[in-house]
Amino acid sequence: MAVTLPVAVLVDGDTASAAEVLAGALKENNRARLLGQTTYGKGCSQGLLKLPSEANLRSSAVTTGSPTGAIRITIARFFSPTGQPYTGRGVEPDIFTDRPREQAEALLAMAMN
Repeated sequence: MAVTLPVAVLVDGDTASAAEVLAGALKENNRARLLGQTTYGKGCSQGLLKLPSEANLRSSAVTTGSPTGAIRITIARFFSPTGQPYTGRGVEPDIFTDRPREQAEALLAMAMN
């Protein structure tokens, strides 16, 4: 059985990656109200792929050599439950505010409803 307590989530421009995906999913599924500022809009996950050493590039024998570097590649893109991309747009809060006092007052008002 799902818990039906009211939930408020504080977000701002530093909310990114998994926190942004969670906030967007809670909002779109009507499980929470977002309060604050638009999230970062990262929308992807990246991984670092180390390139083989110079010696390994020259021969098939496994030898040691100085590393040649690495490349960062995107390994996943994040979308909202309705298929909207987070990249470049972020997640809009239900109640926009950039002042901590307003956030506290809005939270209190939401709790009273």
